[in-house]
Amino acid sequence: MDDLLDLLHEEGLVTAEEADAALTAQQTLGGSWLRCLERISDEPSGLWQRLARLHGRTVYPSLNAVETLEEAIRTPQGAEPILTRELALMHLTLAQRREGELLRLLTPDPFLDLAGTPLWARAAEVSPTGRGQLTCAVLPPALYRQAVRLTYPEGLAGPLDLSSRLALTGLVPTRLLLPYQGREDQAVDAGLISEDDYASALAAHLGLPLYAHRPPALTDNVLPEGTLRLHQLYPLEAREDGSLIVLTAAPPDPTLTLHLQRLSGQRITFEITTRTVVRSLLQKRGPHVHH
Repeated sequence: MDDLLDLLHEEGLVTAEEADAALTAQQTLGGSWLRCLERISDEPSGLWQRLARLHGRTVYPSLNAVETLEEAIRTPQGAEPILTRELALMHLTLAQRREGELLRLLTPDPFLDLAGTPLWARAAEVSPTGRGQLTCAVLPPALYRQAVRLTYPEGLAGPLDLSSRLALTGLVPTRLLLPYQGREDQAVDAGLISEDDYASALAAHLGLPLYAHRPPALTDNVLPEGTLRLHQLYPLEAREDGSLIVLTAAPPDPTLTLHLQRLSGQRITFEITTRTVVRSLLQKRGPHVHH
């Protein structure tokens, strides 16, 4: 990432302060360089306008300016999208429209290299002549996420899997997440996804609340310390309805949930947070009496 930031700084596309902040964010939080730049910018749209200058790509400031998104095409089997959601997220793209042989794409990656991708084959398939061409314009990250959700509503396209949610949240093409399928938390260890972005995507994927960093409301040790540390859990709050809110950074396991309910005598509900938050809270507990 250092070389890329140096290039962007030399080209006048990012300031020295932005380059330093992005590098610090990547080193401390992890995540893709796109996500790091988005994270440190007060005005991502303005930054993305500058980044797109390197390849002379158009940047759309709003979805209204895009005008069209993923028009349906007719086939002998019926209508189908230009790009499936899977293919779009595989390359962090979105189909804008066809213009004769030209397939216009949108992406949050101002430097996206289309060479050698399956997108060329798809452009040829949807071209009237079979000689499809590609061009790419840029949508700033927040607009890209919004456009994907509008284009592929989950009510019609089905729920996003965890990798797809990570791709949108962390600005990482799903093709880079393929080695981590089924163990997506390891993409955090590899630096592809930040802990915060993983927690946010996991919470949305599981339909669980994301911990909002409210202070713990328990004084009693309602679960054994060894169990908490072994499974990286933190009991946060006991509700009047008889439920116990427990923080976790991993998808809750049904067998473990049942075990916790037996240990505590309470119904367990979970909130999602990062491993760093759980470890920090456990460390602050100090010595406790084990059950």
